[in-house]
Amino acid sequence: MSPHSHRGADQVLFNSNVFLFVYLPVVLVIFHLLRPRTDGRWAMGWLAAASLFFYGYWDIRFLPLLAGSITVNYLLARAIGPDRRKSVFIASLVFNLGLLAFFKYANFFVDNVEALTGFEIAMRQIVLPIGISFFTFTQIAFLVDRRQGKAAQPGIVNYTLFVTFFPHLIAGPILHHREMMSQFESPEGRKWNGGAFNAGLFLLAVGLVKKVVIADSVGAFAAARFARVAAGEQLEAMVAWLTALAYHLQIYFDFSAYCEMAMGLALLFGIRFPANFDSPYQARSIVDFWRRWHMTLSRFLRDYLYVPLGGNRHGEGQRLANLMIVMLLGGLWHGAAWTFVLWGGLHGLYLIVNHAWTRSGLKLPWSWLALVLTNLAVIVAWVPFRADSLATAASLYHSMLFLGDTGLPLEMAQVLARFGVTVDNVHFFAENSRMEFYTGIVWILGAGTIALFAPSALRLLAFQPIATDQETLEAGWAERARSRPKPFPRRRGLTFTTTLACITGLLLFVGVRLINGAPASEFLYFQF
Repeated sequence: MSPHSHRGADQVLFNSNVFLFVYLPVVLVIFHLLRPRTDGRWAMGWLAAASLFFYGYWDIRFLPLLAGSITVNYLLARAIGPDRRKSVFIASLVFNLGLLAFFKYANFFVDNVEALTGFEIAMRQIVLPIGISFFTFTQIAFLVDRRQGKAAQPGIVNYTLFVTFFPHLIAGPILHHREMMSQFESPEGRKWNGGAFNAGLFLLAVGLVKKVVIADSVGAFAAARFARVAAGEQLEAMVAWLTALAYHLQIYFDFSAYCEMAMGLALLFGIRFPANFDSPYQARSIVDFWRRWHMTLSRFLRDYLYVPLGGNRHGEGQRLANLMIVMLLGGLWHGAAWTFVLWGGLHGLYLIVNHAWTRSGLKLPWSWLALVLTNLAVIVAWVPFRADSLATAASLYHSMLFLGDTGLPLEMAQVLARFGVTVDNVHFFAENSRMEFYTGIVWILGAGTIALFAPSALRLLAFQPIATDQETLEAGWAERARSRPKPFPRRRGLTFTTTLACITGLLLFVGVRLINGAPASEFLYFQF
């Protein structure tokens, strides 16, 4: 993993007491007191200042970097102007990509040069500022649209808020100016919206419980075993598969929890975020998976990388090459390491196979088989994404392919004996903490059932995503709904009734009780 700036106990995590009981109430109360006054300008200014404080609280050293990035980009956007000056636009790209290259990829570049040449380059380790990938991409998209004449120049306060609004600043979603600026400036947005506030509380509660109850539980199982593999231990095949499956579910619930908490927090301020997560493990293909996983990143890569590369306009071969390039760069965007490149390459390969399969006209006999194969492919790809090195990933793959110990739990002997299967040649593994091991399996089974079959919190609320390509998103939902035997009809979406209010209260109670029982843990996407 890339070095990053996280500093431990003094972080303002969404799932921490200092955030939930100090920062959020203070910011929220003052915002809603200011909002009806002075056309909302003071409220937006207060929210921008509070967001900068939020970032500075993480690590004050990088607050000047964030402020400098916003100032320079704002001035460059003005300089692009109505004439769409190309030279200024190119300078803005050089500035942003240079900033990202220095802070995120310099160490990676130096390490690889040293490995290839054998020379040692004297350079201090560069610490990665948290959120730099997100606030840089957000601003690049704005500058591209300024160059294409699609974006008006906003005021400095609204621009600062667009970049720094704290629910999305650290780990997304990657916002588009068209879906945010109109909300900042709308007179309707200055009115109190009780429905949005209640929906925000519900999403915040659901996300909090997903994080502290499910993601952290299966994450502990995965982390312990990935650490053993990194230390050189060879896991038995079954344990290796369970380890990969545990991480498969950890990152699902961790990112799902973050997206719902971010969307819920924004709704508390009357601001809607675009949908960013839509039950991706219920996808029946890799193409469908990428329509549901990190949807705003997929949108960014499509609009600002895949389409400029030529998209599908130059034949099938170029289209598939473009897909592979996008996925490789998408992998590298997550982190400066070959493990992320491998992850991106695997997904690029999956997409190529998926498109070839579609062109062939072949169909799988059962829908559930498509679900299983899609999840299997995603699990295999998560291994290098989680591993600290290619060697660790290779070791886990070695075990998953049954090339090492084929250990089984002791209890399996009794089961196999009933079928007359001898187990003399099978090595029984002995997990040091068997209760922890079996508890982990229970968590994996429970989490997997929810991921595969439960509707998302957004579908429960029949939430209407705000997005510039809302029609595309909703068309995608409709297309997927048609492919399901029993879709969750939007017209049956739950309203925020008293029952749902009680559920929200219960979830918040459980979440808060649990965050006081253990140290708050970071969301996985904070490291990107």
